[in-house]
Amino acid sequence: MVNPNYLGMGKKAHVPVQLYPQLGLRYLASSLKEKGVEFELLDLPALGLSNERAVKRINEKSPEWVGIYVNSFNLPFAYEIIRGLDEGIKTIVGGPHVTYHPHSILSLGSTFGFAGEGEEVIHEIVTDFDLDIPGLIYRKGKGVKRNGVYIVRDLDSIPPPLREEASKTRYYTPLFHDKVTTMITSRGCPYNCIFCALPVRRPYRTHSIERVIKEMEEIEGLGYEYVEIQDDMFTLNERRTRRLCVEMKKRKLGLRWGCETRADKVNYELLRAMKEAGCLNIKFGVESGSERVRNEIIGKGESNETIERTFKLCRELGIKTVAYFMFGHPSETLEEMKETLDFAKRLKPDYVEFHLSVPIPGSRLFEIAVEEGKLGEEVWDELIFGKEIPIYVPDGVSLREMEALRKEGYKSFYLNPRRILKELRDIKSFSSLRVKLKAFMSLMGVFS
Repeated sequence: MVNPNYLGMGKKAHVPVQLYPQLGLRYLASSLKEKGVEFELLDLPALGLSNERAVKRINEKSPEWVGIYVNSFNLPFAYEIIRGLDEGIKTIVGGPHVTYHPHSILSLGSTFGFAGEGEEVIHEIVTDFDLDIPGLIYRKGKGVKRNGVYIVRDLDSIPPPLREEASKTRYYTPLFHDKVTTMITSRGCPYNCIFCALPVRRPYRTHSIERVIKEMEEIEGLGYEYVEIQDDMFTLNERRTRRLCVEMKKRKLGLRWGCETRADKVNYELLRAMKEAGCLNIKFGVESGSERVRNEIIGKGESNETIERTFKLCRELGIKTVAYFMFGHPSETLEEMKETLDFAKRLKPDYVEFHLSVPIPGSRLFEIAVEEGKLGEEVWDELIFGKEIPIYVPDGVSLREMEALRKEGYKSFYLNPRRILKELRDIKSFSSLRVKLKAFMSLMGVFS
């Protein structure tokens, strides 16, 4: 199983601000291990292994199957791997892009694809293959056929993702200095933001409290000090979140953690409970400083007042905040984009990320971009062969103006003496210095 190296190699290598395990492949790996199926997991970005070298390694071992994780951004790298494999090796691609755009197996040149969550059927695919396997995507005539989208209903029925000892990993984040990993406690999201393309948005499902605590204990036992909880909406169920925090304290977990949620899904009491249970930081998708854009266009349904109150509460409790913003939504004006910069400064988050809106297959934004004639339906297939990642640019605004605002946002937040001094004071070890340098190099890439 392969996670393609999307970072590039050599002088033009992209340095990510953080590097986390690819959980999807690790869940599949655990399922295969439980069934006694032999496999090898190649997380190329973490291994520092080029796609070319990975292909050579795979061909030397000549496996029957190669599974490849595919999202909309790593398409050309997945294609690079597939085209280099020896004839006779069967490939199967999965991930959010393939789920929503099953025809991509044709342009990628993959033998098969899979839509949805494959933990419960992956062993059947590689040991007892049948075209009727749920979720399977295969060629039929000049097109493809998809056997629905497979959903794991009972999350506790599948084993935790495969993890190695903390000392053997190369993952990192500027939010914590060392020994980091990831986990999820739920899957799905009941909301429908315009830019989102979760492979399985509904139904929303959760692990039991007992399962979550057991997995966190196992993570701590492997030597990890910090875990990023990658639920799309960690605090959706306040009662469940409180129970989790109570159990974390009761078991005296030393593990520190961070999560992502909405500003209107926390309150002072909940945030305090999370802080006492080890929460160090929370990521919030603010998206826009314009309430019109955020609520009428994106579909967030959150007021500026609510968001400002939540960020203030986090500051009071000592929980670090990360705010995500996006430029480029249907009907958004240049003035509304400038409102986003002003609002970001008012919120005073500890970290910010400014992005340009990308119309990903499966999102409403992609459908709108196609309807408006801004993109063709096959634009993502063209990306495989060298076309740039498409950006949604609203009428009356230029891409150049959006890029300039993004640079201005990063410059105002990170390239000032007070901020630089703060980051230098936070360096506690050589490993934290290394991560800070990687984050700085990533930031410099925005200005290149």
